[in-house]
Amino acid sequence: MKKIILLLGVTFSSVTFAQITDISNVVKAMECESIGKVSPLGVFMGEMKKCSGDVYEFSYRDYKYSQITDIKRFSFADKDGAYEYLYNTLIKGMNELPKDKVVLKLPDALLHLKFEKSLGIPCVTIFHTSEAGVVGMSQTFTKKQIDKLFGKK
Repeated sequence: MKKIILLLGVTFSSVTFAQITDISNVVKAMECESIGKVSPLGVFMGEMKKCSGDVYEFSYRDYKYSQITDIKRFSFADKDGAYEYLYNTLIKGMNELPKDKVVLKLPDALLHLKFEKSLGIPCVTIFHTSEAGVVGMSQTFTKKQIDKLFGKK
């Protein structure tokens, strides 16, 4: 009986160690390069990164929380010029200031863009939602900050 318990113990312990795998090559494949970052007075607002495989990742500080720094992100592939389309939509919205929110569909989320003037300056707030509901809300970005995020000018 002791031999059976010992045999079962050795068998199960080897199974638990076999569940650990090395994924360092996968992590290296997803390394990203920063395109632009907005951090006025050292407070992080947002950052756009380009990752391998023409995937872009947008990280932003969730503005729902004023005391907690909660970083949210969404990513999208640059198929059919999606990166430039997002940039142009943001700039066009700031120039035209549509009354209704503009909604853009990502593969796994929606972006609701709210354009308004704050102290006479056109701004955009990005609401990031998924099927489960609101994921996060960015701070308002000005045109100059959007240009910096997207690596323009």
